[in-house]
Amino acid sequence: MKESNQTEYSALLPESNGSQKDVSLSDKKADAKVGGAKDIGFVGGVSLLINNITGPGLVTIPLLFQQAGLITPIAIMLLIMVISSLASTMLCQAMSRMPGNDKFQGRAEFSTLAKHLFPKWAYFITMFLVVISLMAYTISSIVISAQTMDLCIIAIFKRTYAIEFYPHPGIAEIFTPGDSTSPFGNSFVLSIGYVVVLVLTVPLGYFNLDDNIIVQKGAIACLLLIFLEWFINFFMVGLELDRVPIIAANQSQVLGTIIFNYAFVITVPSWVNEKKRRSEHP
Repeated sequence: MKESNQTEYSALLPESNGSQKDVSLSDKKADAKVGGAKDIGFVGGVSLLINNITGPGLVTIPLLFQQAGLITPIAIMLLIMVISSLASTMLCQAMSRMPGNDKFQGRAEFSTLAKHLFPKWAYFITMFLVVISLMAYTISSIVISAQTMDLCIIAIFKRTYAIEFYPHPGIAEIFTPGDSTSPFGNSFVLSIGYVVVLVLTVPLGYFNLDDNIIVQKGAIACLLLIFLEWFINFFMVGLELDRVPIIAANQSQVLGTIIFNYAFVITVPSWVNEKKRRSEHP
């Protein structure tokens, strides 16, 4: 079993005999056929990881502090930060211990590691948990992104539309954001915001990660501008410290919200596989 897995993995490596050599243009082209061209630099890598840490759940953090208080969210953030950092470090170490991948010259994803290191039953369990985790993260990201896009459309065009499926089937027209996270409340809808998010994101799925890195850099630039705008508004409007107690009774959303914002661990293998090599020699 281990031997067959090693053979399968070795096919993804530019050189599997452990020797070092200069990487020629043909090697890089062959590498790019399997994945990307391994040309994500420092700025691109930092942008990718920050964008995954500050995901759609970022907008719920202020409400979390109001509901749970100051101490608990900060303590859980520090704890999850340490756990996520250690998990990422150990994941990279496991990737480097794959045959012929000591300098990450090959490509090893979650599935490759699980298949190589675990017995068959553990491999299936691991992949099931990874897929469920990815699905939960993706669905949550899509929903929050679509809701935010609808709010943006209302702010610009003073209205948004959707096909409502439940509880009142038909065309829904909304003029105000409302008090909920979605302008449509608890209704089941297919909104214009969802369609816009679909059109913007689906084409990116047809490219390798390194081809999308320009989008990650653009996203981090937009994020920094948003942060700047928030800080300016905070100082202009003023802070009301009494809105955030030291500790509050409602702690139900703390763990789930913060873990959701530290989901960058799932991005680490793909980033390591596509990052630029520091040196072609030991």
